[in-house]
Amino acid sequence: MRPIPLAIVAIAIGLGVALAVTAAVLWPRPVSCGSGGGGIANYYNTTAGGNSTVNATDFSVPFPSTAHVGFSWSTPDGSVATFRVIAPNGGIVYSSTGASGSGSFAIGGSSGGSESYGFGIGLAPPNETVDYQYSCTTLS
Repeated sequence: MRPIPLAIVAIAIGLGVALAVTAAVLWPRPVSCGSGGGGIANYYNTTAGGNSTVNATDFSVPFPSTAHVGFSWSTPDGSVATFRVIAPNGGIVYSSTGASGSGSFAIGGSSGGSESYGFGIGLAPPNETVDYQYSCTTLS
């Protein structure tokens, strides 16, 4: 090979290696932004006057505004309940009725800050409990 074509090939290889190393270092990678879980329940009460009330608990969890959240849930005794994930604006992101389920959602906000999503149980049937777990990832 002549010196000029050899130099061009050497420069191209050098640029390719430099580009590959830069991309490997700067390419975004998934990083955990937390995990957790808990139990939520609804209850049915009859007051002394014969009136009844039903209440459901709801836990709000803040996630980074660019997160991807995966979750699963189940009833401890295999009974049927309705599990919901509620967006900050009150909209329902996920709702499923059964003994268990799983899903995921992405938070589409701008980078920086956080948004709180609720994990909750429906009111019917009353006296149900749901256990849930979630994990959060974001890109570094």
